[in-house]
Amino acid sequence: MDGNEERNRVAIIAIHGVADQQPGDTSRDIVDLLLIGAPAGVQYVHTASDAFTLRVETQPPGRSRSETDPATPRGARPFRKALRQSMKSDFYLDSGSSADGGRKVKWTEDTKFTDYLLHKAVRNETPVETYATTRHRLERCSPDARQNVDVYEMYWADLSRLSGAIPRIITELLTLIFRLSQLGRDTLDRHAAAPDAGADWRFLAKLQTAIDWLFSRWLGPLALVLLMTVLVFAPAGHLEWTDRFPTVLRVLTTALPAGVFILLLYLLPPRWPGFLGAACVAGLSATLLALSAPGWCVGVLWLAALSLAYDLILKLCDERFPMVRRTGWSLWALALAVMIVQAEGPDGADWVRGGLAAFELALFLILLAWLLMGALLAVWLVTMPVVGVGDQAGLASKGTASLGLLVSICVFVLLTMLIAALLKGVAAEFVAAHTYVPWWFSGGGKALVAADDFVRIRVERHVEGFTGIAVLGGVLVLHLVLSFLPSVLAELKLVRPEGGRLGRWLTMGYRRMEPIVSVLSGLGVVFALIVGGYMVLGGWWPEEANSIRCFLAAVGWMDVLPGILYAMAGATVSVSVLGGLLSRFVPGLRAPLDAALDVDNHLREFPRQAIPRARIFSRYLALLEHIASRKYDHILIVSHSQGTVISTELLRYLKLRGEDDTDPLGALWSELQGKLDLMTAGCPLRQLYAARFPVIYGWVLAHDGNWCGPQHAALGVQRWVNVYTTGDYVGRWLWARLPETDEAPHDCLAEAPDWRSVLAQGGPPILAKGCQVDVCLGGGAHTHYFDSDQSQVAALIDGLTQPAAA
Repeated sequence: MDGNEERNRVAIIAIHGVADQQPGDTSRDIVDLLLIGAPAGVQYVHTASDAFTLRVETQPPGRSRSETDPATPRGARPFRKALRQSMKSDFYLDSGSSADGGRKVKWTEDTKFTDYLLHKAVRNETPVETYATTRHRLERCSPDARQNVDVYEMYWADLSRLSGAIPRIITELLTLIFRLSQLGRDTLDRHAAAPDAGADWRFLAKLQTAIDWLFSRWLGPLALVLLMTVLVFAPAGHLEWTDRFPTVLRVLTTALPAGVFILLLYLLPPRWPGFLGAACVAGLSATLLALSAPGWCVGVLWLAALSLAYDLILKLCDERFPMVRRTGWSLWALALAVMIVQAEGPDGADWVRGGLAAFELALFLILLAWLLMGALLAVWLVTMPVVGVGDQAGLASKGTASLGLLVSICVFVLLTMLIAALLKGVAAEFVAAHTYVPWWFSGGGKALVAADDFVRIRVERHVEGFTGIAVLGGVLVLHLVLSFLPSVLAELKLVRPEGGRLGRWLTMGYRRMEPIVSVLSGLGVVFALIVGGYMVLGGWWPEEANSIRCFLAAVGWMDVLPGILYAMAGATVSVSVLGGLLSRFVPGLRAPLDAALDVDNHLREFPRQAIPRARIFSRYLALLEHIASRKYDHILIVSHSQGTVISTELLRYLKLRGEDDTDPLGALWSELQGKLDLMTAGCPLRQLYAARFPVIYGWVLAHDGNWCGPQHAALGVQRWVNVYTTGDYVGRWLWARLPETDEAPHDCLAEAPDWRSVLAQGGPPILAKGCQVDVCLGGGAHTHYFDSDQSQVAALIDGLTQPAAA
């Protein structure tokens, strides 16, 4: 401790939310807000700033798990385990994930999940990191006393947020497509695993799992295989290898055996049998190349290059979705076999024929997958309304499952349609002047057709079949845009709507989400069945299929859809690539995307050595340990948006572990206990997390007498103040009064009551010990809580730095 530091010292921890802040932005915003907006009679003076760096080691887990739980070596994933992981989260597969181990503390669903993620991070040897931050030293001057106030920042965007790198943007956006469906699956799994859940819930959860597996482990890799088959005949369409590039072919014919020899030396054990084996294989490959046409050399090299690229993509996907690599390689091996069998010779025309055969096979398998998924969706649609009737938490779980599945499928369809529309002309040009005999999409015969016409027609038919589903996705997007538009305009400060009207509009949009999703899901199932039937019929009964095609074209707006697709793709790329710039100047445009990624990252179990929640919590605990070591009299956490979720969950976890006197975190909790206050702004706990994940966030809707909401005592804080604006699309109020009935309220959108004012006229608010209160700031949206003109927020922060009233 510095020699000039005195007693009555306060630490403020600022933790940011959405909007891609840079390190130090939030703490400086809090400092500026206090300097400018302090209540009358109070003045803050900035005296100094100093930087420091913390060592961050992954926090060891607690004892929610069985101590005899076997640790699976990192990287070991047998087929059976990978298959199980693809159907259910590791959290439920682990034998120790739900055991209290006979300890005196009672683990809840959310704390067990946090502990599990820390366990997984430690088991996979997450590396030690450092965290560089700054302390801003303020002096609070009032007529009564002087007080030292230090402002720290807990920055976490670098561990979770979408970066500006194009490969990372593409990876994260593609991951999010399939993750939404998986989040819906996991939500149903959690509800079905409850002791009071019946067989109907377990059946629905298994059905949702089957649909998600077919979607992510079959349709996803099939779409990639289809793209790779187009690339197979790309060089063959215009190159007659044996005539145009004899010198290049001679070099390749010599280089291929040498490359095989070097590769095998790298892969095989470094002993003389490995050297001998590599030499034998290289010699055999050289002999085969010498005896065959040199065109095979180019073909084999090109297929090897494509296979390598394909495998790199699958490895990346397999880190996020186990079993994808196995199913993907099964499909690619089948496609390769068809190519080689159909090629028959080494010339370019032979490879074009093989590539077209694989292309047709991939289309056929995609159609079968859609037909099977349509049948499963039909059963799902019939089962969904009759399961858990009257169960409000179950209704929320089913809503999350439906929304996740619908959004995932619609975005996937839009993406594949866009790629198909972009590649249609290019792919047809690759095979111009070649012919092909289709084996399935032949109209009932085996006629020879122009290859470019075949590719163009098949792509057009494929796109046409999904226009109806794309339109359904557009309806959902339109509803979201209309619901959020007034809030976004208020975010951009283009309008100043009346607060009550803005809040009612947003609440109405959220309440209508469930029925709209239900209707769209039903129509989507109908379209999936129609599309599957249309595609399969097209192979043998073209006249019947043509009538279905006319219907799909009519409902699908085929004339305007390409333009819509290009506009949506351009907007998505612009918002993603220019994310950092947009976050600073027009945050309302980027905030929804950031919010979705933050929620997903908070629940992710990958990547194995960099699990976001485990890294964020470990950094947060390191900062808390640093602050606790400086013996502050009082600690105030000021958090915004996703930062409120991170803070509340960490405090719940820390308090629970602190109750065990044998736990290593007990010492830290003893230093913090009785000193903590919390301020949240735009908190999504009720409006987003409890509404969409009711099992793991059931504590948010706890009951205390006539009130419903999270309890400050469960976090170990003395006072909890939540500020919000009426048009905040991420988070608003937290507490609501119970109706005068014996039934517990589960409506996460119930209007907040009129609370007593906590802002005293002419002075700072007087906040009592044990206070938990919502404060509405009027009309507004989500990202301006700490602007310099927020004098109410400044008064509340200042009030929370003072001792609690009796």
